[in-house]
Amino acid sequence: MVLTALISSLIAAPLTAVAEPPVWGITNVAPWGGEVENPETPSISGAIVQEISRRVGIEFRIEPLPYARLLRRIEADTIDIALSFRRQDAEAFSAYPACLFRVPIVAYARKGLTLRQYEDLARLAGGIGVIRGVTYGERFDQDPAVPRSVETDFPPMLRKLAAGRLDGVAGSTVMLMHYAQQTDVTGLLGDRLLLTLTEVCLQVPKVRADVPLTRAVVTAVQAMVAEGWAEALITRRIGQGWE
Repeated sequence: MVLTALISSLIAAPLTAVAEPPVWGITNVAPWGGEVENPETPSISGAIVQEISRRVGIEFRIEPLPYARLLRRIEADTIDIALSFRRQDAEAFSAYPACLFRVPIVAYARKGLTLRQYEDLARLAGGIGVIRGVTYGERFDQDPAVPRSVETDFPPMLRKLAAGRLDGVAGSTVMLMHYAQQTDVTGLLGDRLLLTLTEVCLQVPKVRADVPLTRAVVTAVQAMVAEGWAEALITRRIGQGWE
């Protein structure tokens, strides 16, 4: 009788919902992110999210995603917050409540070739390697005088530079320096020309722009910006000279 009453009370008792941790999306391209994020050896984005988590006292579930899928998840409001590159065309469905730092987008000439002003780009007749789908600033993107070779990934592009099949490469300093180290071609990166700057920001679905979670994260990010926290992290990972 007692057992029956106990079972009945358990069935009747309301279940307490276990709150799922907020989902934080990052790109899955090294060195910003990886296919799987290891909390013991986090990527650059993973380390930034860990520091924000420590400051706000909230555990996030980090999801590394291809960039296009990350944008779709934000548009569909199936992700709470992301660390991403600011894009004007994404502002139709998302908000950027705070930015952490800016990354230079540059062109490097193969060592020994001249690239001191924008007009020198057209003289790199062997072509400048660019990654398909990436933007490099309005002037560069729309300039038909700049010879370019569209590539699918950084390592093969840098190997073509090493083999003399390209006269230059373009991309973010962080990506180019990282993959140059990985492919042992750092010594071949010569003159550098700034094309534009891109911001790395918090990105949220528009409906989450002013919710308590976003406000708490923004406060933490503002403190990190004042400290130069993210820039110091990237310098430790990539080395001097990426700024």
